Amino acid sequence: AATELAGMHPEGAAGFVARMNEIASELGLSDTHFDNASGLDGPTHYSTARDLAKLTAFALDNPEFARIVATESVFAANRSMHNHNRLLKEIGACGVKTGFTKSCGRCLVSAKEENGRMLVAVTLNDPDDWDDHAALYERGFSQYQPCNPVGAGDCGSVPLIAADHAEARLYCNEGFSCCLQPEESARLRIVLCGPRFCYAPVKAGERYGALQVWLGGRLLFETPVYFANDCAPEPAAAPGLLEKIRMIWRKFSFERTTSENPFICGNLFPKSG
Repeated sequence: AATELAGMHPEGAAGFVARMNEIASELGLSDTHFDNASGLDGPTHYSTARDLAKLTAFALDNPEFARIVATESVFAANRSMHNHNRLLKEIGACGVKTGFTKSCGRCLVSAKEENGRMLVAVTLNDPDDWDDHAALYERGFSQYQPCNPVGAGDCGSVPLIAADHAEARLYCNEGFSCCLQPEESARLRIVLCGPRFCYAPVKAGERYGALQVWLGGRLLFETPVYFANDCAPEPAAAPGLLEKIRMIWRKFSFERTTSENPFICGNLFPKSG
């Protein structure tokens, strides 16, 4: 069936396989090369478990592919056909593909979703692949827990100078969730990036900066942050001599502090201090 479909390519099966290798390159599958569309043995037809997992994750984003590989049985053209993937029933897997040749042995690519998280398992030349995949999922799902460090909505405030409000509230439109190991959750940092202070006026909906989620030195998430409310300049008043001195000193202090680095990147919710 795969060979027949490949033959429908404008350049025939050879053109189809060439396109397969182009997509493999685009996906970063550096240890994969296709000789044919069927997956049968070929002199330069090879892949790795990691590359097959990457390819599977990409393919599962296609709803039609995902539906097909999760189908347990189908009746068509007066024939009843059944999926040989036992994991669909045994552990509630949602695919993906069994395979066997004499030179490769038993090969299995599977996928399973639990609590909104999808895992992909790949074994090559594995005589006990059904049990091994079940054990891999039990271990994989037990090691990682859902984490929701940032939600859409209010995300702090920024001090205002010469404004009718002491501060302006901030908000973001996107939240972020992920699955982490317990020790990774402890190292998670939520960072608000933007000016140390702002001058009035500011308008609701204007861009302030960004909200970031870091795991060690790795940026996991970033979303724009906006002002949540309008703030007008404070009413003009003739300041006394002492107030003039304070205003000059405050402006000088802020400009001196921020002249080299006018932006801040600090913990939005520090654990202490």
